[in-house]
Amino acid sequence: MAMRAKKKTYTASISVLLSLSLFLILSLLLVLLESARVNAMRAMVTLNLQSSLEAVLSNYYEPLFNDYGIYGLYDVQLEEELADCMEAAASPLADLPEFYTGAKDSSFAFSYDLSDIKVCNETDLLDGGGQIVAAQMMEAGAVDGIEIVAEKLLEAVHLLDDAEETATLLQEKMAVEQQLAYMDMELLALMQAVDGAPVAAGGFVVDKNGNYVCGTRFVKRLVPGAVSKESVLLQANFYESLKERYVDGWVLLAQMNSLGEQAATQEESLVLLREKEVELRLLLASCKEAAQKGLAALEKLLVYQEQAAPLVAELERTLKAGEELLGESLFSSCMEELATMKKYAGMTLSTEGYDFAAMQQTLLKNLQCLEQLEEAYVTYDKGGYPGWSAGMKAAQRIFRDYSFDSFQLDYSEIRGTVVLTDTSGWDALVEFLLKGIDSYLFTGEEELSYRAIYDWNLPSKNVSGGAEDLYRLPKLTEEDLQDTEFVQEYLQGDALGGIRGFLLESTERIGEKLLLVAYMHTHFGNYTEQEQGVLLYQQEYLLFGSMRDISNVRQCAYSLLGLRLLLNIIYAFTDPVLNSKAAAYATELVGGFGLPFLIVVCQTILLFVCGVQNALLETVELLQGKQVPLLVTTSSFQISMEESFFMGKTALHAKAAAYRGGSGFCLTYSHYLLLFMLPANRERLTYRAMDLIQENLQLYHDPDFQFSKCIHSFGATVTVRYQTKYAGLLFTGDRVLSPRELLLQEKAAAGY
Repeated sequence: MAMRAKKKTYTASISVLLSLSLFLILSLLLVLLESARVNAMRAMVTLNLQSSLEAVLSNYYEPLFNDYGIYGLYDVQLEEELADCMEAAASPLADLPEFYTGAKDSSFAFSYDLSDIKVCNETDLLDGGGQIVAAQMMEAGAVDGIEIVAEKLLEAVHLLDDAEETATLLQEKMAVEQQLAYMDMELLALMQAVDGAPVAAGGFVVDKNGNYVCGTRFVKRLVPGAVSKESVLLQANFYESLKERYVDGWVLLAQMNSLGEQAATQEESLVLLREKEVELRLLLASCKEAAQKGLAALEKLLVYQEQAAPLVAELERTLKAGEELLGESLFSSCMEELATMKKYAGMTLSTEGYDFAAMQQTLLKNLQCLEQLEEAYVTYDKGGYPGWSAGMKAAQRIFRDYSFDSFQLDYSEIRGTVVLTDTSGWDALVEFLLKGIDSYLFTGEEELSYRAIYDWNLPSKNVSGGAEDLYRLPKLTEEDLQDTEFVQEYLQGDALGGIRGFLLESTERIGEKLLLVAYMHTHFGNYTEQEQGVLLYQQEYLLFGSMRDISNVRQCAYSLLGLRLLLNIIYAFTDPVLNSKAAAYATELVGGFGLPFLIVVCQTILLFVCGVQNALLETVELLQGKQVPLLVTTSSFQISMEESFFMGKTALHAKAAAYRGGSGFCLTYSHYLLLFMLPANRERLTYRAMDLIQENLQLYHDPDFQFSKCIHSFGATVTVRYQTKYAGLLFTGDRVLSPRELLLQEKAAAGY
């Protein structure tokens, strides 16, 4: 019995153990099954959340996309929209008819209850420094004719290569010419101080008989010996008018010595002596004053010469390197001018030019002599006759050191004429340059749009930079027309380099900029291709940012004129025929001095004016919607040197109206706007485009539309209640609300 009882107890223990093991195995299986169910539910919630995000994004603002190809959510309650979408996914059988009660009660295996939705990481279209909208614009630009835009722009940029190199070369040449022209001006001052040359605006002054009207205060008026053209080192044509003004110093001293000996006994001799004394004092004072002026001029000449020498040397290297670019005729002319430049810069044999250092030493010595002569005179005047005698002897010794060595200035080319018989041409040019070239561009203000933006809540207020012109001409004064520095500064500008510079960027960045420019070109109008909107001149607004149409189109016209001028003056300065005509006119105007670089400066101004007139004409033609060749050639240069003197506004616009268009590679006004956009700040272009889009959508669709309310992307965190079926305790880390209820939390994000 005991054995049987033990056996039953053992059997019962085995059964309990087996039952417990089976229970544990079943519990583990149920936990694993429930865990798999939870993971599946988690995947389902994530999928539903992602789908809900995309469903909300599908409600993009249609006017923004239809008109401008930009996706964005506008005026959407994100959490409410997401909750609606998530609830539909959470209870897919909730809307079944009543007779499907059995299906509802079957309890969908992966149903859940939505507990909470929170939107996070919301990104507006204005965020990212304009990059979000720019990316969408570039995508739209790829569809809207990028190939045509790229082909036109790249060909234009390629043609500008040589023009920029030529501009650099011309600027360098002008800088040297201007430096040497300053030397010419100081040479005129030296001629006045040393030889009494009667300098006027365009040459030396002559009387009605053709004689030079010279002054009385010049160094050579006191001559150390017999007066002759050899002793005063002057050419015959100048000497003949001056010979009556010279004073032989030795004769004057001898006369005073003789009168001094007689003055003690003869009163008449004393009177004459006093007259000679006055003459000597005035002569010494005037010669001293002239010597000081001459030394001031020589000091400047030496500085200019020192500065010019390296410039001339560098120019020689540049000219030789650019021989092919200049062409045979212009290169030969430049090399001839270079030889004269070297003489001025002291880079050749001293016999071929002026030795300013030697002149300075001679003039310093003469000034010292003049001062010593004055002292000797004061000494004898106080000491009576004994002092007088000693003073005269001292004066004679001093005067032996007075000379004109190395002071032979060249007057061989002077023509002795001050002005032309008719200077109205030059007067017309000066008036044209000073009264404002800008006023020639539009026939009347009434033809321009006065539309404006009055909303200050614009996207572009997030970026710096307002209205600015690109290549506008500087305002000139009469002082500016005395040299060529303003032309040099213009040639140094970024009108060409800025446009070409975008090619130096990476291929990817070039492609992006072209796509963006293509978008601007196809979605916004301009002065010649108007699109309806708050502004008519929309591409001009993109470039200049003024709130008023009329301001933007003016700025654009000025910039267009600036670029056309650069191309025109490059042509004018390199065309042999125009240069020859300009040189002839310049010689008539200032050639009376016989100083070459004063003529060159005047010639440059004349060529500049001729280039301005042609650039004005081309700009007016472009504003009229016509095609103008990009590069200037003999056939496309429409206004002659003679016409440029008197081409007024009326004649200019009439000539433009008659123009039928050029041949070869031509651009229109719209094409130039594309060129201007290439180097423009990308962020600024994008934000100003958003300004126009916002204003136009307000005008035609929703008066309250704001870009700042448009959403590009966002994320969300969703929390759901999940009823467990097979196990109440899981090891997933999720929050347990009750033995049969869990909270699951998932995140997702989506955007355009």
